[in-house]
Amino acid sequence: MPSPKKPAKNAAAKKAPSTKKVAKPAAKASKAVKLDTPAPAPVPKYKPVPGSKVFLRGRASAGFGEIVSVSGAKAKVRFFRDVVNTTEVEVPIEIIAHGPLPNQTRVFHQQDGVSRYGRVMVTKDGSSALRTYLVHFPGAATLAEMKESDFAVRSYLPGDDPSVVLAELAQETPFFFQQRSDLLRELLKQNQLAHGLPALLSAKVEVLQHQAEVADRVLRDPTIRYLLADEVGLGKTIEAGIILRQKTTPRVST
Repeated sequence: MPSPKKPAKNAAAKKAPSTKKVAKPAAKASKAVKLDTPAPAPVPKYKPVPGSKVFLRGRASAGFGEIVSVSGAKAKVRFFRDVVNTTEVEVPIEIIAHGPLPNQTRVFHQQDGVSRYGRVMVTKDGSSALRTYLVHFPGAATLAEMKESDFAVRSYLPGDDPSVVLAELAQETPFFFQQRSDLLRELLKQNQLAHGLPALLSAKVEVLQHQAEVADRVLRDPTIRYLLADEVGLGKTIEAGIILRQKTTPRVST
């Protein structure tokens, strides 16, 4: 008996996929574009000038001093404790700041053995190495134009003997004392008119008389348990706001 024939192979059989890698097109190299960007301008360094009034960065609590001398990268700064006693320190130039003197700064000027005390009113020229100020001296009809090297300034360092300052009449200008006195007088006047209720002064709405009377009556009671039952539109919300504001306002001890 003849053997059965093996089935013929399918000629259209699919070929196995090739494992050959396909090379990707090379990426184009980016070209560096040179931009004509101007270089930043260098920060000018401060060049100390003897006589200029300066303060030290990180030591502003010492107040203003004046440049005495410059040697290389260091400078000697003199601080006036009072009109007689001084303290000198040698510091690096990079911590020195040449700031303008605030208005009303107390200054003193010595000429022919006589000391004159005044205060700075305004800076006239602040662009030069030595600034120019307009200084007011008591009894003078006009302001004196002076360079900062022509006068001295007291520092914030404590003096050795306060009697020296009093004897030389070099205490601080009464300008600030007068301003504080006027402010305190106005605050006391407002507190008196508000009958001890500072919440009325900070209200952003117009408070009527009956609203202030209701709030005052409630706040004067040591036990605050009230029901605000006014007619519609009389300002119960404003009355409650005054009471809450007064209760949350911190009291300042006199």
